[in-house]
Amino acid sequence: MKWDEFDVENSGDQFLLVSQSNPGNIGIFVKNGKALVVDSGYSPRKMARLKELIENNLACRIDLLFNTHYHSDHTFGNQVFNCPILASEECYLAMKNALTSHWSPEEIRKAMAEDPTLKEKWQDLTITLPTETFSGQKSIEFEGTKIDFLRLGGHTPCSSIAVFPDYRFMFAGDLIFAERYPTLLWDGNPIELVSVLKRIDQMEIDTFAPGHGPICGKSSIDNLTDYYECLIENCGKLLADGKSIEEISDLWKELCPIPGVPMDEMRHKRNINSISGFLRGHDAR
Repeated sequence: MKWDEFDVENSGDQFLLVSQSNPGNIGIFVKNGKALVVDSGYSPRKMARLKELIENNLACRIDLLFNTHYHSDHTFGNQVFNCPILASEECYLAMKNALTSHWSPEEIRKAMAEDPTLKEKWQDLTITLPTETFSGQKSIEFEGTKIDFLRLGGHTPCSSIAVFPDYRFMFAGDLIFAERYPTLLWDGNPIELVSVLKRIDQMEIDTFAPGHGPICGKSSIDNLTDYYECLIENCGKLLADGKSIEEISDLWKELCPIPGVPMDEMRHKRNINSISGFLRGHDAR
């Protein structure tokens, strides 16, 4: 269904996944007139409109926001919420540290100058940190429903999930991309990520809300695991043969396409570069 500019997908009566053209998905769990929102998108303006739509269309009050990880397309809308914001301790620290580096006022102004489209998206941006944190794992009762929050790492050191064991449902953040190529950046750990995906695959969960893409099942986890393992193996061999990261990136057409998923050259090459860089640095240590 459509809420203004937002595409909304349902899974049962309690779970919704809101997707946009580019930024990360926003998850919703609603029960007894109260809602948990998962991640807050890239634009405070758009998030303010979506918050209004959630409250009006679902006749609910938002009681908790959960940040799965610190990346800006999942956290820059935090400021519009007047409820507790939960994240792992590592997520809180990553966001706090970014305020004096790539999220400093100077860097934000520079980014908007280089990309004029960000001026509208980041209008009146106030980067807002989580207000509550957990170490490793935290379980709560939300209107009688158990929710387990777990920090797993992999995509980022702080990547976390929200598990609803009674519903066999998970909000997975960017640990899972469905029906599209994933993004692994400089702060990702591909070896750890494969281990995390295999751990998730063993959980008693049937339905996953990914950070990007539609609601999916375990086949998306299998595709991602195979993709990362293939890149780790092949990039490792090419590095051992003396290839540079640039030379490996030039071979992107030959390296590990995901079956049934349209090729995204930019993301695929970025993943090759990130994995090759990680493996080279790992070998150096």
